[in-house]
Amino acid sequence: MVSRFTSHTLSGEIRQQKRLHDLTSPENPDLTSPENSSHIPTNFLVKGSVARKKGKKTTGHRPPPPSAEMINKKNPWVYLDISIGGNPVGRMVIELFSDVVPKTAENFRALCTGEKGIGPVTGKPLHYKGTVFYKIDQRLAAEGGDIENRKGRAGGGECIYGNGRYFEDENSERTHERGTLSMALFDSRNSNGSTFILCFRDEFRDLDGCHVVFGKVIKGMEIVTKIEDVGSPKGPIQEVKIENCGELSEDQKSNVMVPDEGKEKKPGKRAISSDESFDGRVLMSHL
Repeated sequence: MVSRFTSHTLSGEIRQQKRLHDLTSPENPDLTSPENSSHIPTNFLVKGSVARKKGKKTTGHRPPPPSAEMINKKNPWVYLDISIGGNPVGRMVIELFSDVVPKTAENFRALCTGEKGIGPVTGKPLHYKGTVFYKIDQRLAAEGGDIENRKGRAGGGECIYGNGRYFEDENSERTHERGTLSMALFDSRNSNGSTFILCFRDEFRDLDGCHVVFGKVIKGMEIVTKIEDVGSPKGPIQEVKIENCGELSEDQKSNVMVPDEGKEKKPGKRAISSDESFDGRVLMSHL
């Protein structure tokens, strides 16, 4: 299989390739500064979103950590134990929004526990353990969850439902913000498998309504920052692996101290403004 970024116009492809060249140039200034925020790496952009109308620009204010009132202990909580460059860096605890998107939340939960065994489509374990974040961009998001290829190839993976590789979209009332997780689509709507997106942006409205948000990191936001720190437009500069994963019991939930106020030290990046449409593209998996 070859890489596919869907069909671009020739002029659009040339323009995006120039942006990628600018990003990888050693003379390029700090990409996190507001004046350079229009440069979007093409390895995260494919056709799919609705262009946004011009409107009031958002600020770069980072949303506060989740408060106890914002967290629903009736929802499943799962964990991902992360290593970077072979060294353990800590655990992310994630609340899954089963009260809003039950099918999507259950898919992720079961892929964390590995309870479904071997996938009938891929013949591989339906388990995130040992998989990597194969795509990490400091300015956008990380993508992981390829259970088929383990080391990561966008578009690989399988859902838990046994009726094919993918399942249909659910309506999501949640929007993207830093620390949210959403499904990475394979080329089109209703193509949710096992690959997922970990958002780094304070807001990412071009993904809202296209990618189903199913969870949020409620403990371990400093791990999100560590993952982001090893990203680059060409891919992770160190391997980021899910060493272990699973679901927390009710007793374990009661021992989790949230929120993580004050732990994340990295300064916030400017949120995406309403007049930035990313050339009408959204973050998706691709072959």
